[in-house]
Parts: sequence; structure tokens; C-alpha cells
Amino acid sequence: MVAVIDTNIIMNAAFDQLNHEDCSDQAIYDCIEQLIKIIEPNCIDVNVTSNLKVCIEDPNDDKLVNLAKDGNSEFIITNNLGHFHNAKRQKIKNNCGQIIKIMTPYEFIIAHTQQQHYRITYNRI
Repeated sequence: MVAVIDTNIIMNAAFDQLNHEDCSDQAIYDCIEQLIKIIEPNCIDVNVTSNLKVCIEDPNDDKLVNLAKDGNSEFIITNNLGHFHNAKRQKIKNNCGQIIKIMTPYEFIIAHTQQQHYRITYNRI
């Protein structure tokens, strides 16, 4: 399974882990570093060559769509579903021909914990 995760979700996870938003910049940096160390071994390098322009609400989100397409991702996980409305409507496919599903972290976890062959775990740092 390959998924593109919006960086806002990583930031939200860091704040959640710290349990408050009024902490030092160093604490936030350290928490994000720990999250990256957990995520990085499961990442792949992708040469992004696509240049789709489908995210009218936030053109910067086109980068996620193009990364998902060229990285053969099955999912884009984001809290900004509204920014991807046009991409969902157009049923953008990855380079393997699969439609890229765009969902929130909650939708992703619910959908995949209901399937026997996926196991999702959440470890507090």
C-alpha cells in the first residue's frame, strides 16, 4: 500500500503528541524529527514528472496529486478534502491506472481497520 500524507497531518500529530500548542519551538522540532524517523524507513523516492493542475482551491496541493500519480499511490491522506474536490471529481489515476482515493486520516483508518488484511497501529512517542 502506498499513500501520500499531507504534511499538515504530521504537524497535527506533533501537536497532538505534545498535548498543547503553546510549547517551545525546540519541543516541536524534536517531536517532528521523531515522527520523521518513524516514517522515513517506509518512504520511497519518486521522480515527479507529472504536472497536473487540478487543485483550484490551493494550487500547492497539485504537488501532492502529482506525487501520488507518479509514485503510484493508492491514497492521498489529508484534512483538506475541499482542496481536492476537483481531483476527486476527475478520478485522477496513478501511473498504474488505479484511481487515487482522497480521504481524511480518520476515513483512512476506519476503512482499513475494517479490512482483515490491513493492520493499523498507533504508537505514542
